[in-house]
Amino acid sequence: MSGKPTYEELEQRVNELGKKVSQTKQTEEALRESEERYRAIFEGAAEGILIADIRTKRFVYANPTICRMLEYTEEELKRMSVGDIHPQEELRNVIFEFEAQAQEKKILAANISCLRKDGTTIYADINTSKVFIDGRECNVGFFSDIAKRKQAEEALWDSNEKLTALFQSSPMAIITLDPDGNVTFWNPAAEKMFGWKEKEAIGRFLPFVPEGKKSEHHALRNRVLSGEGFHNVEALRQKKDGSDIYISISTVPLKDSTGHISGIMSVTVDITERKKVEEALRKSQQIIEGIINAIPARVFWKDKNLVFLGCNALFAHDAGFADPKDIIGKDDYQMVWRDQAELYRGDDRQVIESGCPKLLIEDPDHTRREHHHASYEQDTSAQLYGGD
Repeated sequence: MSGKPTYEELEQRVNELGKKVSQTKQTEEALRESEERYRAIFEGAAEGILIADIRTKRFVYANPTICRMLEYTEEELKRMSVGDIHPQEELRNVIFEFEAQAQEKKILAANISCLRKDGTTIYADINTSKVFIDGRECNVGFFSDIAKRKQAEEALWDSNEKLTALFQSSPMAIITLDPDGNVTFWNPAAEKMFGWKEKEAIGRFLPFVPEGKKSEHHALRNRVLSGEGFHNVEALRQKKDGSDIYISISTVPLKDSTGHISGIMSVTVDITERKKVEEALRKSQQIIEGIINAIPARVFWKDKNLVFLGCNALFAHDAGFADPKDIIGKDDYQMVWRDQAELYRGDDRQVIESGCPKLLIEDPDHTRREHHHASYEQDTSAQLYGGD
């Protein structure tokens, strides 16, 4: 027969009960503080948060941010389901994404269209996690408004479309290379200029660089890969049919999002005809110089400011120069006949202003002719047209 508990036993039991009550209160306080923290996070989150029952797809909770995003009140959203906030034509895909997330097959549903209360559409990335709330399986969706990103993507797409149109319609050959020198872009002008079709050029080393010019090409390519672009560098290359082509090349390095050089872009102009004209002009100048230097008289020509533009070998020799080019840019005041400079400049100015040649000029002092060692008693001057 058990006796009555002693005073000490009763006191011990009371103390133990008090400890349990205290622990319960501490637990309740901790739960309350935890709930407050989560509520503060939930309500203060920059992302919109919607919690939906997985089975019914109805919304259980909505935070203030999602209410602002969709322009509904929390109470209105709690009376709605997943199908109510997405366009009808997108609903099949939305439900597929929702169920895949519920089965934890994926976390992110990207670029999902959502309907506001006024019927306008916004786009969001939705990340989810699965939780149990009041014994129900729920999807917690975190909605990130991607309007700015969509605008940036659309602007980038528009810019790319314009650049593509520009590259495709450009009369200049536009070519891009990877760091190894293989072709990654080849526009129609490049096809026309060099003869290789785009499909023949893409993925291979520049086809128009002949074997004997590869070292030159590598040196230019290495300049660009080191960050140094160049402009209007002239080079001799070869077409598909084997004929030579002179080109003028301008390049810039291409950089990726991290700033590292990821390739090269070149703009190329066919200057073959210009080079032919320059060569013909050079030969013509050589012929003219030969004729002028063969004339047994002193010949010179000036601009309208009476500055020498050139002369023949005899005139240069008399003026004290070994090469006719040395007289270019000088005037009579810099010649050995500087004391008579005004006289000769007056004759030259009269020819320029009147537009008429001056023939058989009397020179009683023989100053310029003596310095020129001239054998004639008269000078002859005429205006050259076509120069300013």
